[in-house]
Amino acid sequence: MPSTRAIQAECPFCDRPTRVHRFGRFNRANDGSVQQRYRCTRCRRTYSRSTGTPIWRMRRLDLCSVVVHEVSSAKTQRRIALQYQASRNTVARVIRRVAEFIRIVELSERQMRAPEVSVYFDEMETFIHARANRVSIMLAVSDRRRIVAFDFAEFPAVGKLGRKGRKKYGPRPDRRPAERCNFFVRLQGLVEPTCILKTDEHRAYPKLVKAYFPHAEHFRFKAMRPRYGDYGELRQGGFDPLFTINHTAAMLRDNVKSLSRKTWCTAKKMGGLRDVLTLYAYYHNRYLIRVS
Repeated sequence: MPSTRAIQAECPFCDRPTRVHRFGRFNRANDGSVQQRYRCTRCRRTYSRSTGTPIWRMRRLDLCSVVVHEVSSAKTQRRIALQYQASRNTVARVIRRVAEFIRIVELSERQMRAPEVSVYFDEMETFIHARANRVSIMLAVSDRRRIVAFDFAEFPAVGKLGRKGRKKYGPRPDRRPAERCNFFVRLQGLVEPTCILKTDEHRAYPKLVKAYFPHAEHFRFKAMRPRYGDYGELRQGGFDPLFTINHTAAMLRDNVKSLSRKTWCTAKKMGGLRDVLTLYAYYHNRYLIRVS
C-alpha cells in the first residue's frame, strides 16, 4: 500500500518539482539491495532513484565499479567480457553508460574547480577502424599533468596510405581547423584568460592563441626527435620542455588499448573512442597522478 505521507521531490517523468508518495520497496535483482519506490501525485507514475539515470535498467551493475580500472589498464573489451563472464556488447554498453555518468559528474564539478593557469596543448594521431581513416586527438594538459580537455578531428591520410584510403573509403575531409577553434572555445571556460600556453611550433597555433586567448603568454618550443620504443611520444636529445604533455600522451598510448597502433584492437567508431578516453581521463586525474 502506498504511504499517505507526501514528500517534496522531482518526478523524472514530469521533469518539475512535485509531491510524491512512497510506494513500497523492491529488491534489485543484480545486487540484492532494497530500493525505495515512489509514485508521483501528478502523473501517477512510479519510479525509483535510478530512473532516468545512466544506470537505469542496467543488469550488470557490478561492471560499473571495475570497467573504469580495466579499460584504463590496457585491456580490450573482449578480455574484460571474458574475465567477468559477460558478453562483449554488455561491456560496450556499460562503458557507454559509465562515460555518460562521468560527463555529468565532470560538468557539475567544473563549476567548483579553479581555472588552470598553465596549460600545454598538442595533438596526437590515431585511426578509426583502418589506418587510412586518420583522427587527430587534441589534448590540453595542466602543468600538474591533469588532463583538462580532449577532442577529436578527422583528417585525410597522405602518401601511399592516402591513395589507398581514397580508393577504398572515398575522400576524407580535413576537419582539424574547425575542431581546433571549437576546442579553444571550450578551453575558455576551463583556463584563465591570462594563462600560460605552451605548444610546439605548429604554424596554426599562434593564430588560435591570439584569437581566443589574446592576453595569454604563448611559449613555442621546437619539437624534438621522437625516441624509439616509447610509442613515438617521448623525445630524445636532452631536456624536453614539452615533457609534461608528451609523457601524458605516452601514458595514453600505453594504458588505452585502442591507441596502441594495432588494427586488431582499434576503435570502430568515434563515439566509442570518446567514451573510452572519458573513462581514462577520469581515472588518470583521480588515481594515476596526485593532484591536491
